[in-house]
Amino acid sequence: MKPIFSFCFVLVLASIHLIPTASAQRASTKDFKIEYLEKPTVPENLVRNVAFQIQVPASVFDLSSLRLFGKAMDEMKTDAERLSGMKFFSLEQEVEVVDEFPTVVVDIAMGEFVANPPRIQGTPVSKESEEKIFTATFDCRWPMQVMIRNAEGELLDGFQISTQRTIKFGNEEFTKIESGRGKLSYTKGKWDFRNESDLRAELASGDGVPRVMWKMFLNQFSEAIDELEQRMFFIEGKRQVALGTAKGRKFDYTALDEALDNAEDLFDAGDFEGLDAPMAVWTDWLGKADYINPKAEVNQEVAVELMLNLATAHLYRKEWAACGAQLSAARTYVSPLSDLNGRLETMTALLEKRRKSDLANGDKRPGEDEKTYKAVDFKNLIARRTQNKDVQMFINAALFDAYVAEFAQWQVDVLGDAPEAQAAQAGELGMDARLGQRVSRVPGGFALGLMGLVDADLVGQPFPEEIFAIDDLVSLSLSGMQMGELPERIGDVGTLKVLDMTGNLLSALPERIGELALLERLILRNNQLTEIPAGLRNCVSLKVLDLRGNPISAETVSALQAAMPEVKIKTD
Repeated sequence: MKPIFSFCFVLVLASIHLIPTASAQRASTKDFKIEYLEKPTVPENLVRNVAFQIQVPASVFDLSSLRLFGKAMDEMKTDAERLSGMKFFSLEQEVEVVDEFPTVVVDIAMGEFVANPPRIQGTPVSKESEEKIFTATFDCRWPMQVMIRNAEGELLDGFQISTQRTIKFGNEEFTKIESGRGKLSYTKGKWDFRNESDLRAELASGDGVPRVMWKMFLNQFSEAIDELEQRMFFIEGKRQVALGTAKGRKFDYTALDEALDNAEDLFDAGDFEGLDAPMAVWTDWLGKADYINPKAEVNQEVAVELMLNLATAHLYRKEWAACGAQLSAARTYVSPLSDLNGRLETMTALLEKRRKSDLANGDKRPGEDEKTYKAVDFKNLIARRTQNKDVQMFINAALFDAYVAEFAQWQVDVLGDAPEAQAAQAGELGMDARLGQRVSRVPGGFALGLMGLVDADLVGQPFPEEIFAIDDLVSLSLSGMQMGELPERIGDVGTLKVLDMTGNLLSALPERIGELALLERLILRNNQLTEIPAGLRNCVSLKVLDLRGNPISAETVSALQAAMPEVKIKTD
């Protein structure tokens, strides 16, 4: 298996219906911190003697590759370190990193190294100088499948690190370590390229690519250790909790505010079983949810916040299935591109870890006077041990695909339909909620748009009656939906200023369309209209009527224009 440097073209398709809506009523979130003890996701009594082994073909990367530039610790420390203010520890004894007789094996398989062609940039040496220093920037991906096993090889837990990273080469000092005649030689220098050709030559046949791979490996390995430490040690300290309420001028949200304050006090006291009262309030208000109307007392945004409140409460009460159900429900209404999605992902990951730790360790925690042992610094220890010629860590093998398959099967066999799996999936989206996600704020009210190309499953379906529940709807576009009828109830949408029914199958318009006194633009292109109801003359605000692509006679259009001289009528 050879490293691959190639162009990667990425096409990102974002479903329009997942764009978050602007709302009249807003969710408001309060963050606070509580003391909490996180437990390992693997049996804590096994975390004593830990062995690391890294499965990667020697032709790609090996111990010599890792040793080549020394100072591995400096590079690993560039990644996120242990959670700030948290105490990591084990029980009974200090954890050791070993090569023989482990109680736990951290088994890592490296995937295929891929990097885009470098972006070469020249930066002036100084403001006054025309001379430049050239550097190369790579976008790299090198996945790691991490397996935590017991001494018998049984899988206890696992995860994958697949972060894409930006790695730079050039304009940097280095120490190169080479072996010969049983001795190590050290060479110090600086990669200082004053022309692009020298930089490209170093990348083609020198230390450029090995240096990039060295950096990438250490950054990925560092992230893996950060995650490992959260799965193998007890962690004591402050844990951030987020709970929400609602804000709005039209409705009184005092009950939600009081429920939040009550819940915060209970969280601070560690009385999670006492959360029944605020949970009852959140559940009651969630029952009022109106998922289509942004001006509702409990609109979609507020409803999602209430779901997350309930998920948080269930999480701390160890009610895993209920937590997963609420997270799934909330995910139904949250765009993958929104900031709120990050909160969902964090909670889903925390649900997985908490549930696994409960299975592995139950109520295990240090006694009041029990001695604890500070967690070993894996990064520092491994960085120092890699310089030991007797270290056993790299194994010449290509097992990434096999490990990925093994881990996937383990999740099915051991975890089954775990609550975190449900939490990672969105629930079924009803029509009201689906339309509600397409509502956006515009001057004077709200707009709703459907498109045949995007909403293919709704093409040919009747006009959605749920639309009539949207307050202050000023713009409605149902282009390309092939609807055969516009209902008479359209006359109830008195706030409507723009109605676009392009690309439908309308052969007639409802008489009550004349009740839309504020309607300014009526776009009816590419339908089957032969007549226009006389009541349209009552649309006193109408400025544009687009009838292109309809089998309507010139005589009918002339009569209509004569009756409505102030309206611009567009025809073929």
